[in-house]
Amino acid sequence: MTKIISQIILFNVLAVLVTLHISKAGHGPKQLVSLNRACLSGPPAGRQGRQVFSSEDTIKKKCFDTILCPNEYISEYDFRSQSYTTLLSQGDTLNYTFIAYSKQDFRIIVCGEASLGNIRYKVVEPERKIISKVKKVNENEEIIYKLDEFGEMILGSDDKPVVLSKEILRDTIWDKTILIEETPLFDSENNQGKKFWDVKNMNRTKRLTVKIKIDGDNKNNSGCVNILVGRKYSNPFRLSGKH
Repeated sequence: MTKIISQIILFNVLAVLVTLHISKAGHGPKQLVSLNRACLSGPPAGRQGRQVFSSEDTIKKKCFDTILCPNEYISEYDFRSQSYTTLLSQGDTLNYTFIAYSKQDFRIIVCGEASLGNIRYKVVEPERKIISKVKKVNENEEIIYKLDEFGEMILGSDDKPVVLSKEILRDTIWDKTILIEETPLFDSENNQGKKFWDVKNMNRTKRLTVKIKIDGDNKNNSGCVNILVGRKYSNPFRLSGKH
């Protein structure tokens, strides 16, 4: 028993000496710094860890929960399905595409923080057109020879294969260009001060695009922007807008 206790004490003393040696050599602090860097750079693959946000990420997260449009614009529309909120700066442009379903009423609103200044936006209907133009025509001559019952070519008096017919085969190579033409549907600058656009009972489902332009050139001046796309319901879910 005494021998075992002595071995345990000796083991603990050696452990203390090894610990003192590592700290004295300076490896302890370096290992700590390495672990801190690993935490800041994100968790290892396949494991969850604490997420570290930059200041811009924090602002974007704040924008996600911010409704800037006034309640009187929101009205009886449900904006949950296709709306989008992001962070923009002066001079930025943004194109946002949504689906306007047939036989339904929609309202599109774009609102931003006052610090951004004037926000201009248009709603357009893009249409893709393909323009085809001949790039090249390859020509090949196909000759059909007279054959005997065994499938061998029959020679004529000049000892050359007897030709039954000749045909020019043409292979046309086309050069195709895709153009996107935009039909303007709404312009916030030419709408007598109206800040939203209503779509009434569209005859067919369409893919529409909201084109946003933030006036100014100060890239340090940024703020949240709401793009609200709402469908009209008799008893909609109501967003709590800006009062």
